[in-house]
Amino acid sequence: MRTWTGSLTHAKDRCVQDVQLSFPHGPDLLRPDARLTFLSLVETALLPLHIRCSPYLDVQTSDANTADWFGALLLSDQSQGDQHQRPWWQTHHPESRLGILASITQDRSPSAGTAAPSEILFFAVKSTGPSCPPTPPRSSDSIDAVEHPTDPQEPHLRVKAVLLSSDLLKAQAPAQLTPPASPAKSDDHVKAIFVPTYGDPLPSKKRRSLSDAFDEATKRRRQAKKNPGASTAAAASSHSHTVASSLSSGLIQPASQPTTGDKKPLGRASSLQLAKSRSQSPAPRPGTSLSETKTTLNPTEQRNRDLISRLTLAGMRLRGLHQTKSRSAQRSEQEKRADEDFKLVYHNTLKAVSFAFRGTLASMELKSHTILLQEKVEMMLHLFCSDPLVVVSAESPQEGVTPSGRTPFKTPTMQHTHNVGFPFPAPAEKAAVPWSPATASRGLDLAIVKTSEAACQERKGEARDLTTTNLKRKREREREPGF
Repeated sequence: MRTWTGSLTHAKDRCVQDVQLSFPHGPDLLRPDARLTFLSLVETALLPLHIRCSPYLDVQTSDANTADWFGALLLSDQSQGDQHQRPWWQTHHPESRLGILASITQDRSPSAGTAAPSEILFFAVKSTGPSCPPTPPRSSDSIDAVEHPTDPQEPHLRVKAVLLSSDLLKAQAPAQLTPPASPAKSDDHVKAIFVPTYGDPLPSKKRRSLSDAFDEATKRRRQAKKNPGASTAAAASSHSHTVASSLSSGLIQPASQPTTGDKKPLGRASSLQLAKSRSQSPAPRPGTSLSETKTTLNPTEQRNRDLISRLTLAGMRLRGLHQTKSRSAQRSEQEKRADEDFKLVYHNTLKAVSFAFRGTLASMELKSHTILLQEKVEMMLHLFCSDPLVVVSAESPQEGVTPSGRTPFKTPTMQHTHNVGFPFPAPAEKAAVPWSPATASRGLDLAIVKTSEAACQERKGEARDLTTTNLKRKREREREPGF
């Protein structure tokens, strides 16, 4: 803390002595040889704040005349106003309405880079605490610049000062204002200046043409053909995630059934419209993820299933079953029905043959038993492609030829068998897979049953023997006495 001590001249021959200003640690704004000259009383609220160049300075004095002079000026703002108005220190104002403005004259300007103080403003403020003496204290008692001990309930009044710089009022305006001032009509030489726009430009609401819509649809269709399963997998996974989250949070509520009082008779038009909307709305399906239904197959089982699939497709082509190549929505009902039959025959044949060889499907290669696989595939295709209730007429195709006029798979057993019925494995195929209890339990023991003709002859012989036995018993009963 640094203290400046000097005098303030307020008239030609009168001076206010012993004015002490306490400066905090900072730049040396006021030189020791500076002189203060009284200018006028001003309203503190009208002075601009940006011309201040120092913090508030404490004002102290040890001269009673100096304290009376400051008190007479700073407390005299009631003489010009209403006499019934309360003094400012009894209101909410923290500072006095009037201040003492004095000029500063000093021989040397302060350090470069700081504003040179040209005026100083003295004003009074309310203080709740006792006044602090200057540091270091003088031998004589320090007297506040303004003392008002008449009423102990009233706050203490102290005098503060702040340095002002007139140079800050004369600051040069910027070379170019933004935006520039509007030119007058006489200024023909002034050219218009367009202010650049900042930020992203607003999107133009351009109307899309019909060709653009078709181009976007074509692009989406091509992308769907490149990755046909991506959209389906994404939709299934998102649907399963939505259903699972809704089930866990309890968001799915049972549909509220309408009461009998709310039911109203529906007209014909409304009932038809309701039936149409129900038929068009898709049925709810349980949300399952692809990861849940996908099973991992070992390489041996995968190769065996591929072999059965190729044999099934080859047998179906020999029987004239083909899938429609057209994928458009304008297919006829007959083509749609043929595609459904093709899928059903293929999947059921594949499942049946795979189930028949379930014991060795994952443990051994079935490529060496291709003839046996062909035989079982032909059996399933003959079963699925013919109607058991249809009576074979005389104009039906000849035996051993498919409906399309081609020869089906022929195994050695099927080539030597003339009876109509299920063909059975050849002896070579039976020898390839030896019989054992383990293989029998896995379904590989294919028992040879009798043909239908042999079974009929056997049943006729049994019936003949039964008739002969009954006749003998009847004759024996007739011979008994008393009959």
